[in-house]
Amino acid sequence: EALLDGKSVDIHIQMEKVEEDDVKEEELNAIKEVSKDKKLAKFYDITLVVKADDTQIDTISETSSKLKFKVLIPEDLLEEDRTFFMYRYHEEDGEVKVDEITGEIDEDNYFVFESDRFSTYVLAYEDKVEEQPEDNTGNQGTVTPPTEGGEGESEQQPEVKPEEKPIKPNNPQTGDNIV
Repeated sequence: EALLDGKSVDIHIQMEKVEEDDVKEEELNAIKEVSKDKKLAKFYDITLVVKADDTQIDTISETSSKLKFKVLIPEDLLEEDRTFFMYRYHEEDGEVKVDEITGEIDEDNYFVFESDRFSTYVLAYEDKVEEQPEDNTGNQGTVTPPTEGGEGESEQQPEVKPEEKPIKPNNPQTGDNIV
């Protein structure tokens, strides 16, 4: 209708940072349920806005193809062995959905991802946890007897096992199969 009236129609991407407190409780709970142990860092509202002569006339919640987005990762969040994710909250056919969107970090520390739906987004991260080897020996440590004027100390002693080598008979090679 705006085009028929001779107005200039433009579509703009509007991306605003929002505080966690400003995210609807229903959206936040759904995102937390899907993100599990990941830390939620930054919240965004991404909207496609339709304007006619600089006046907003509509919003678009979904496109037929994906658009590329870049979100700057704050310096205080950048750490080695940290993986970033983007979570997207949206409603589809009356059903609430939260999608985990993978992306990559470019050379300027932007998280780059693609999406075709526009609503609440959350930048989240997960730190790689180094696995500690289990002590399956049942060794609970040793107790040192008390020394003069002191008390005994408990210290963990590593278990030392002799190197096991296969035993080979020292028979001359005669071609027999008897050992």
